[in-house]
Amino acid sequence: MALLLAPTREVAQQTAQAARRLRPLFGLRTTSIFGGVPREEQEKLLATPPHILVATPGRLVDLLDDGVVSLGGVRYVVLDEADKLLSLGFSEQLESVRRVLGIGPGHPAVPLALAPARLPPRRRPQVCLATATMPGSVEAAASKWLREPERVHLSDAGGASISRAVTQIVQVCAEHKKPRKLLRHLENIRSQHDGERNPPRVLVFANRIKTVRFVHKLLADAKLRVAMLHGERSQEERQEAMVAFRSGKTNMLVATDVAGRGLDIRGLPYVVNYDFPSNLETYVHRVGRTGRLAANGHCFSFFTRSLARLAPAVVSLLRGCGCAVDPNLLTLAEAWEEALRRDPELAQAAADAAGEADEEGSVDADEEDDQEDEVPGASAEADAKGAEEGACGWQKSGRDSEAPSTEAADDGGGGGSGARRKSLPGRLRKKLAKQRASRGR
Repeated sequence: MALLLAPTREVAQQTAQAARRLRPLFGLRTTSIFGGVPREEQEKLLATPPHILVATPGRLVDLLDDGVVSLGGVRYVVLDEADKLLSLGFSEQLESVRRVLGIGPGHPAVPLALAPARLPPRRRPQVCLATATMPGSVEAAASKWLREPERVHLSDAGGASISRAVTQIVQVCAEHKKPRKLLRHLENIRSQHDGERNPPRVLVFANRIKTVRFVHKLLADAKLRVAMLHGERSQEERQEAMVAFRSGKTNMLVATDVAGRGLDIRGLPYVVNYDFPSNLETYVHRVGRTGRLAANGHCFSFFTRSLARLAPAVVSLLRGCGCAVDPNLLTLAEAWEEALRRDPELAQAAADAAGEADEEGSVDADEEDDQEDEVPGASAEADAKGAEEGACGWQKSGRDSEAPSTEAADDGGGGGSGARRKSLPGRLRKKLAKQRASRGR
């Protein structure tokens, strides 16, 4: 049996659908198991052991614990979207599966009902990891699954490669102006395809579930055909949204990163990052939804100053892909690097505060089911106020897309005036106060 592990229900369903095409050719039966739906139907399917089992880690561990499924006959293991699977959100479930399979060094004993038969070394499961990115933390986690692995790179550009067929635009933008600019961008897309029978499809990403709801309402109020996808929707609602988007019934889909990994949406020309993700790995996965199979694609991203710590890396990525760089983004990157040079502690504290806020807001229900969603329907003005409160001391408010100067960075690095100190978020002010106290200030 082959076991394929996927990070989300959508990826699991898509993988199983592709695997089922093998049955007429080789007679291989495929079963998929994932959360969000009743177990009974999946248990009936597992009564006849499949040749290919596609699963999400959570549901697989549940069925393993109840003795519904056995992995004793597994000879091949595939970890799809391995960087996501091996992240902290899935580590506990994957460790349970790894122990059951007897893969890797030092695996402790497991219940006999779950343990595979003792196999000679050559019959241990062969493991394959597929990923678009391979940061150091993931490589360390992958070492538990792999032994003297053979590496195959499908791109010369390295782990964070993006097709050169994709045009990327990253625009520095104030938080409260994003709704208006999004509508303008979508109108520009519509005008470019005016007269076509079927309008092009657009996938819009947001970091928070409440933001997905806000953007969905914004577009629906503008009389646009739009669906939404996030981890708090039922499996039936998620399937309906994907079917409507793929079929063209709705040509716009607003989603969290539940749609950002692995999904193959053919003929998707446009991706929009309403919220820029908190790391480049997620950005690469989002951009990867367009420009597939060498088709032309376009990705437009809003970039707020609270993410200035990412600006240098984003500039480097854009240049590496041969894309133009917004002068305001370049200036923001230079200001951040200047802030690091002048006062590394202040700059790092600012980055930590902004990063923690991003991580707190970007948890999707698929990754942490007990995470309570914020009150839905928050206005753009409320989001803008939050962005203003989160602005770093060296960040400069003002007209749209005006990047901070190095003088502003210098003021922030040196502590600045009392008014400037008050503009820092409370968490950052406390960190800086502790740092200064420890240095005898």
